[in-house]
Amino acid sequence: MSQKQTKFSDGIIVAESIKSDNPNSLWRGSFDFGLVGTSWDARCTAILGCDSIHFKSSILIKPLTTTSSPVLENNHSKVHNFLNSASGLCTVLEADTERLSDVYERIRSLFWAAIGEQERTFPASIFIDVSTCPRYFSLALLGEAFRSGQVDQICLGYSEGKYPDAKPSYNDLEEISFSDGAFQSIPVPGYYGEFEPSKEKLFFVSLGFDGWKTLNLLIRKEPERVVALLASPGGHTGYVERAMLANAALIERFRIPDEFILKATSGDAVEAWQRMTEAGVEKFNDENVYYLCSGNKPHSIAFALRAISLETPTLLYNSPVKYLPVEIDCNGTYWMYSIRPASGTVFG
Repeated sequence: MSQKQTKFSDGIIVAESIKSDNPNSLWRGSFDFGLVGTSWDARCTAILGCDSIHFKSSILIKPLTTTSSPVLENNHSKVHNFLNSASGLCTVLEADTERLSDVYERIRSLFWAAIGEQERTFPASIFIDVSTCPRYFSLALLGEAFRSGQVDQICLGYSEGKYPDAKPSYNDLEEISFSDGAFQSIPVPGYYGEFEPSKEKLFFVSLGFDGWKTLNLLIRKEPERVVALLASPGGHTGYVERAMLANAALIERFRIPDEFILKATSGDAVEAWQRMTEAGVEKFNDENVYYLCSGNKPHSIAFALRAISLETPTLLYNSPVKYLPVEIDCNGTYWMYSIRPASGTVFG
């Protein structure tokens, strides 16, 4: 059963979130363009149960790996076969962590080829399965589509995950890591924001399980102020406490008071965007504002929506040295976020 959760508009963007226990009831319709990612993560296969979704053109993103993985290859083969049958054209691209900008330029080129025909007389629609697609690509395409003036609906699908227990690490702290090496934050294409050397730095960070890597990055960036976005309630019992424990040192190091730890439902991107907008914790006259995507995918979408609306913040992606194989199951809750430009498109 589908349930509408949150609807919010800031005058520029109109967004709505809907959740269900069946992706087939949410992810459906005919789209001009689709972006999907495959992974070791079982959530990438949720789309296989959607028998009423079709694409004029689609892209399937696969992690570039140096070692073979039966799990990854099996997931990729299934989703590739599905998209071949559901799309007029399906293109496979590998997500090379050393060539992210080059890969995105290819995505961007294929996107415009799908929606930019001179004879087009009506708005386009696109679908992005953000569940396992790298945020560098999914958030960049979200911004590109919204600003294009030719897309009237951007549908984002998300499958919540059931995360495995992690092995004790530093100070017996349990954590889970999805990438190898220290985080290197890079701007997401289209979200470069504004920078004034005389201003201080605010880092608005979403909190996930990679607390120590996020802390290490923030120490290197030396922000004067840090504000946090926490997934609460979480998608599963104990996730909120686990995220708080993983980020305890970060919260202490940057002295983040409780009132600057904003909370929003883990899977509801629109609710998180609304909380950020209504809280208005940024001081744009005095601070260069950076949104750091260290938490879950829905809260990264919230950052992107606020960045699109305001234009001044910089949206940062934690670029990994390489992706790590973490097998995550679907927890049975699925989301659709419908994003529309409040002013319409060039077609009226």
